[in-house]
Amino acid sequence: MIVGIQKRQFVLIIFALCVPLVVNTMAIWQDIGAAPILKIWDGAYPAPKLGFLGGSYNPLPEIFLKLLCFDMLLGLLAWLIVFISKKAFFQKQPPAVKLFETFLMVGIVAVVFAIITGFFMPLVWLPKFHDYLLGLPAYPILMDWSFGLVFPITAIILFGAVSLSGRKTYGKITA
Repeated sequence: MIVGIQKRQFVLIIFALCVPLVVNTMAIWQDIGAAPILKIWDGAYPAPKLGFLGGSYNPLPEIFLKLLCFDMLLGLLAWLIVFISKKAFFQKQPPAVKLFETFLMVGIVAVVFAIITGFFMPLVWLPKFHDYLLGLPAYPILMDWSFGLVFPITAIILFGAVSLSGRKTYGKITA
C-alpha cells in the first residue's frame, strides 16, 4: 500500500493527474504555435519587456513548476476520495448506494478537475505569452477542452480507482 491506497489505485491517480498537464501543454502549443516553442527550446525566445534588457528567456520551467503545484492539489483531492472509499462506512453500503456514492464523489472531483484545468491553470501561462492590462485572461477553447476531455477521462479513471477499493486480494485461499 502507498499512503493508504493500493498500488493500482495509486497508478490510476497518477494517470488522472497527467490529463490536466497534457491538456494545458496542448493549449500552450495551440495558443503560441510550434515556431515559438522551438525558439524557446533553442534558447532564442525574446525576453519579455518587464525589466529584462534583452537576451533570451525560457518561461517553460517556471510555467510547468506552477502547473505542478496545481496538479499536486488535484492529486491530494483524488487521493482523499480514494482513501475515503476504503473506509468501513463506505464498504458496508448496499451495492446500489455504493454505486450512487461513487458516481457522486467522482462527478464532483471530475468537475473540480475540469474547472481547475480550464480556468485556473491557464492563469499561469497565458500572462507569460500575452499582455493583459485589465481583467483576467480567458482562453475559452481550454474550457471546452476541459469539459470535453478532462471531465470524462478523469471521471472514468477515478471511478475505476474508487471501485477497486472494494476488492481485496490477499493471496490466501479461505474456506
